[in-house]
Amino acid sequence: MSILTNRLKINFHIDAIDRDFVFIRFKRDKNGKWWGAEELDCIIGEDYKAMSVGYAQYAYAMFEKKSNDTYALLQKLRTDPKFASVSAIEVKPQAVYTGNDECICEVTLARLLINSLGSSRSKFKHLHFSNLTGALLKVPPLTNKLYDAIGVAEITLSRDESQKNEFLLKVSVASYRKKVSILKEYKGTAELKKFLKDLSMCSIVAQEL
Repeated sequence: MSILTNRLKINFHIDAIDRDFVFIRFKRDKNGKWWGAEELDCIIGEDYKAMSVGYAQYAYAMFEKKSNDTYALLQKLRTDPKFASVSAIEVKPQAVYTGNDECICEVTLARLLINSLGSSRSKFKHLHFSNLTGALLKVPPLTNKLYDAIGVAEITLSRDESQKNEFLLKVSVASYRKKVSILKEYKGTAELKKFLKDLSMCSIVAQEL
């Protein structure tokens, strides 16, 4: 008898990873949270086309080596006004941290590799994703049908503190109601004004992020 859990055993092929990918680490001049950072929005956009991003103490971006000159990429980042308050260096992939501060390893390396499996520019709509927060957010294809809710799956990777060098893959699913659904339900009621105000505030926050 056996059971299967979501604990992962990850074997890194470091030589192959180093051959195929470039990893850039970003450090801010002043301490601050990376959640919603404009720099990460830019790095995964059309100007840089990072394959994935992630953050902990520092932020990291992963690039395909065959389509990037590492020296030119770093020079571009260092002269881009959007990264004026951020320093960027190349870090080498490493399976386990051994004291080398200029590396990307363990859970952070695994997270970027997993998050790069999707493609935000895929020709297949059902493969579209966003990982601006360092998590892999899978959104189903949006159609003209007026479904009341949209389901979003978030895939994250975290360390299992009770086990050495073992990590947990966590998949959570949330449903978000469409604005049209809320307007339809509360049409003609006194609560509609409050909902519209709340939705407006959410929109403002989203634009700022």
